[in-house]
Amino acid sequence: MHKPLTKLSLLAVGLVALSSGANAAPAKPRATPKADQRRPPPPHPPPQAALDACHGKQEGADCSFKAPRGTISGTCRTVKDDYFACVPSDAPPPPPEED
Repeated sequence: MHKPLTKLSLLAVGLVALSSGANAAPAKPRATPKADQRRPPPPHPPPQAALDACHGKQEGADCSFKAPRGTISGTCRTVKDDYFACVPSDAPPPPPEED
């Protein structure tokens, strides 16, 4: 006898629950940076052989050092204001400086 009233009550409770969720602010999707906007990992210190190869030389001087995969040729450069080392000729350019 009370079945229609029970069904109607359950329907009303369900609609209230659904409508209260509809008014809530949607969760913000996590922004995924584009490949060209990702920051590179922090640089590792240059190998000691690269540091030694530029000891006593000027910025821009030619240099070379022995590495596990053979002799590396490059140019003496200051790297991240922390190191003065032999940077391989085929090394990628440094990342842009942050403001």
